[in-house]
Amino acid sequence: MTAPTPDVLALLAATLDAVVIMDERGRILAFNASAEEMFGYRAADALGRNVTLLMAAVDRASHDEYLQRYLAGGEARILGKGRDVRVRHRDGSEFSVFLSVGLIPNTSPRQFVGYLHDTTLRRKALATLEKERQVNRLYLDLAQVMLVATDRAGLVQLVNQRAIRVLRKSPDAIVGKS
Repeated sequence: MTAPTPDVLALLAATLDAVVIMDERGRILAFNASAEEMFGYRAADALGRNVTLLMAAVDRASHDEYLQRYLAGGEARILGKGRDVRVRHRDGSEFSVFLSVGLIPNTSPRQFVGYLHDTTLRRKALATLEKERQVNRLYLDLAQVMLVATDRAGLVQLVNQRAIRVLRKSPDAIVGKS
């Protein structure tokens, strides 16, 4: 196992997102302070262990197979792309993160860096916003008047159920029209 250089370690210490560097066998080579906070493992406890330690069950079983397939010249399923994944905290709880993985150039054996951004708060905020939209939609639908909201260009953005009944048109036939 080749440890990251002091310059790389200094960069990892300054990064706010969790950063994990692993080798081509899936072993963790570097684990920054944000990763410690995110996953509940001290770096000393994570180093040298397989990165599957941090994965939710759905990805854990197939990770090493995907890695070997990629190294053998196969398709990159996540490398060079970002995606939402579930990960596992030391206490066993799972949560969502946005994961970006890249191959570190000029490393032999090959090394990969993963940047993980916790999306839990964003997901909660979106869920709260959706609940508020549903409540507002309910209020609009309960109103005993026909409501049609337009934007500055005069395009219909919102109609309530009363307007749909009075106009005898589907929402698709009304919304987005002038």
